[in-house]
Parts: sequence; structure tokens; C-alpha cells
Amino acid sequence: MAHVAGEVTEIEADEAGAIAALRLRDGGRVEGDFFIDCSGAAAILIGAHCGIAWIDRSDVSFNDRALAVQVAVEPDSPIASQTVGTAHAAGWLWDIALPSRRGIGCVYASSFMSDDEANRVLADYLRERIPGAGEDALAVRQLRFATGHRERFWQGNCLAIGQSAGFIEPLEASAIVLIELSLRALVENFPASQATMDLHAKRFNRLFRYRWERIVEFLKLHYVLSRRDEPYWRAHRDPATIPPRLAEQMALWREQPPSVWDFPEVDEVFPAASHQYVLYGMDYPLPRPQAAPSQAALAALAAVQERARALCAALPANRTYLSAMAQAA
Repeated sequence: MAHVAGEVTEIEADEAGAIAALRLRDGGRVEGDFFIDCSGAAAILIGAHCGIAWIDRSDVSFNDRALAVQVAVEPDSPIASQTVGTAHAAGWLWDIALPSRRGIGCVYASSFMSDDEANRVLADYLRERIPGAGEDALAVRQLRFATGHRERFWQGNCLAIGQSAGFIEPLEASAIVLIELSLRALVENFPASQATMDLHAKRFNRLFRYRWERIVEFLKLHYVLSRRDEPYWRAHRDPATIPPRLAEQMALWREQPPSVWDFPEVDEVFPAASHQYVLYGMDYPLPRPQAAPSQAALAALAAVQERARALCAALPANRTYLSAMAQAA
């Protein structure tokens, strides 16, 4: 195995159109039977060379920009157990606690909020949540991203993984799991011959087109259920921006909660339970039991809650736990 670092300047194709080699700026040449496009949004293999179309999903998922900043924290400050997401007028903010810093960002839709407005939203959040952070001295990075995915992800002897395959906003970190699932699908089903390459590609494209569509719908679900009244949030509730399958599912979920019948694939990225968490958390009118719970059921639930309280009380603080792990490493 050899690691070659270089910038691709030209792609050579064989008579059948498959990628035969990559030419590098320094004059080097890399041959291969199979190529993975992990060139990010540039998509120089799957897009520029193979010509696989980009499917724009910004009609459903509006966010296309983000501001990101790292804020140092005091050595003894508490560390939150979860990423905190906070909605704003045209998007949301993330707040991720780490031992030495907090990663904070503002995701927004440029069609509903200007860059200056987004900077003010982020600055206001920093002043409120981290007094004395000195936001004027922080290095804020702006990220811009296209929202969508490729029509196909595997074409000939080229497979797109990561942002070359697509990107939908980072609300549920779906980009990470799609990379892992793509690599797993490739490794466990690597073509043994050229003869079956197209069959593998057909199966991969069907599965991952399904996964991208389900991700788009699940992310949209977070916004459709909001009752905020700003233009951005009203636009998210506009039926014209809701994927037809999601609209149908939401009608069904008024009569029965999400189940495996709604999400039947192996390794669903967001299974029925994920949808239930969002729906119940946002007070969606899911059907409720008609009969009152039995005394035995209530007692069992009370016992679980008491056990949870006892376990939580005995746990160390996150910083204490992480410090102990670092010392033991």
C-alpha cells in the first residue's frame, strides 16, 4: 500500500468511459481499478468527470450557511452531557461542550437572514451564555454549503463518499453516519470482478438514494412541527415545501405511532424510535392509550424512575470522569 499526496489535474478514462488513472500536478500518475471520490463539494470524479447530476433539496431544507467559533473555557467549568440546539428566527445554534473549549455555531438560511444578522444572533448567544467570552476577539468562520445529493453515488468504477455524494445541514450529524455506512457497504460487498460492478452499483444506489430521502424527511420533521411565527418557520410549514411521503406519514401518525412498517430497511439511519422522540417531544397529536394504565404498570414506571435518580446521583461529574480517563490513558 502506498500513500500518494498530490492535486488531481486530469482524469484519464478508458474506452468504456471508466476512470483509468489520475494525473497529478507534480506530473505523477495514479492508476487503479476502483476510485473513491472523497474530494468534498468539488466532486471532481463523480460530478466533473462522471457527470452525475446534483439533486437540489434546498426547496425542502433551507439552511445553506453556518458561522462557527471555538470558545475557551475555565479548567474547572462544568461540561454538558449533550449538544444543545437552540432555534432562532431563521435557523438554529449548536453548543458543544469539550474539556478545554465549547464549539458554538449558528446555522441559517441566507434567503431569510443576512450574514450580518447571523453574526448578531451568534454574538447575542455568546454574551448570554458565556459572559466575558470577548466575542469581538474570537475567530468566527463562515461555512457555505449546497443542500442536496447526487442522483447516483456509484457510477462505473467510481464511488462518491462524503460531501462529494451530498450534504444536508448538520442538524443530526447525518454526514458522519453516511460515510460510515457507505464504507461498510463497500467493504462488505467489494466487487470481485468487473462483471458484477454494475450490479453492485445498482444495489448501492438504490439503498443510498433511500437513505438520503429519509434523512431529508427526518430533518424536515424538526421544522414542520414548530409553532414559531417568523417567515422562515412559516415557510417550513408550507405544504409545498414538505416532501409528499413525509406528509403522508404525518397523516398516518395521527392514528398510529411510527413503527418498523414505516422504516423497514436494515440499518435505518433514523428508525421509528428517532421519529417518536421528535413527535412526542413536540406534542404532535399521536394516538394515546384509551384505557388508564394499571397500578402494576404505574408502579413499574415509578421504580424505573427511582432507579434512574439513584444512578444519576451516584455518577461523577463529566469533567471528573473525563479527567480520570485522561490520567489513566
